[in-house]
Amino acid sequence: MVRLYRVERDGGSAYVAERLGTWRLVDGDIFGAFREGAEIDPEGLTFMAPVTPSKIVCVGLNYKDHAAEQQKALPDEPVLFIKPSTAVIGPDAAIQLPAWAGRVDHEAELGVVIGRPAFQVPANRAADYILGLTAVNDVTARDLQKKDGTTPAARASTPSRQSGPASRSGWRAATCRCVGTSTGTCGRTHGPAS
Repeated sequence: MVRLYRVERDGGSAYVAERLGTWRLVDGDIFGAFREGAEIDPEGLTFMAPVTPSKIVCVGLNYKDHAAEQQKALPDEPVLFIKPSTAVIGPDAAIQLPAWAGRVDHEAELGVVIGRPAFQVPANRAADYILGLTAVNDVTARDLQKKDGTTPAARASTPSRQSGPASRSGWRAATCRCVGTSTGTCGRTHGPAS
């Protein structure tokens, strides 16, 4: 398995692959063809959000305890909503809460990074479209959510969605399990286990 990191480099960003403790620059496109290039020292790297998505598709009320906490029944169909890409920040960036936020909740989430365009993909082929998994700290302004009865406005504050530091690639659904994601910092402790 390989962990893909997006890091600051030469005034921009670059991808770095870490495999078994060896760090290498990535040559090519992580969403297409790439290879692991020159070895680098990870000391002093500044981690950015692992990807820059065009949008974030979220699933709400996706587990029983959360539905009960919101005093809502589990939905028959998934409750989907979109967050803007501008909500994404890196694992060490400060979440900037608006003054009007009121009660703010954060939840450790497992982010699925889609690696190529997908439409009406059969369930048995879904894993073929996944580049990797990443940790996400989902932040919601609950007072606003209760006031307007919707989720998007309460979750779209910029910048409010820490992610990373890595996208874990090469996983298999049958062996994936989640372990101690830190919702406080969403830093070096991240979701998918080896």
